[in-house]
Amino acid sequence: SNHIAHEIDFTSLRYFKREQAAGQSIATSKVINLSNTFGNNDDTTKFAVRYLRTTHCDLFFADAVILVEGPAERMLVPYFIKHHTDLNNAYISILEIGGSHAHTLKPLIESLGIITLIITDLDAVNPTANNSKVQPDKGKGYKTGNDTLKKWLPVADELDKLLALDFAKKQDAGFPVRVAYQTTIKLKEATNEIEVYPYTFED
Repeated sequence: SNHIAHEIDFTSLRYFKREQAAGQSIATSKVINLSNTFGNNDDTTKFAVRYLRTTHCDLFFADAVILVEGPAERMLVPYFIKHHTDLNNAYISILEIGGSHAHTLKPLIESLGIITLIITDLDAVNPTANNSKVQPDKGKGYKTGNDTLKKWLPVADELDKLLALDFAKKQDAGFPVRVAYQTTIKLKEATNEIEVYPYTFED
């Protein structure tokens, strides 16, 4: 149970990962030793382990996981799932970790092989003004300040490239992981069609 997973030391956990062998109808299990998932005992390891122990041990029992930025997503995503998808009967763990920290869970997510969606923000910054936060826009040389977009998916920091990226390229080739962030929205203003660039999930 997630209560037991919460109480014992993270390094003592063993995860039984279901695997479907090619050409076989019988699924097998592979035992994942979580003691070395995060590598050395550095600050990233301490953060990830502490976070998991205090908030979301149900991750180990879920069919899929959605990593979200903050309380707005935490409230709205379950509503979207219930009213706009067929996923309401699935066990989906929604982790509020913040997009800039989601990459710290990358080793665990990849070890478990769990289906994962990362909903994060562009966090646009101007590199010519001490990386100060700016409203997203094209053609101005802006970059993202989001470590998840830079280090995990899609491994890019130029805002123009992120805004133009194809949907298919926002998925990891080796793992069932996809990232979602703000993209260009076309709106009608009087008789003209304009493009806007949202700054947050709420936008």
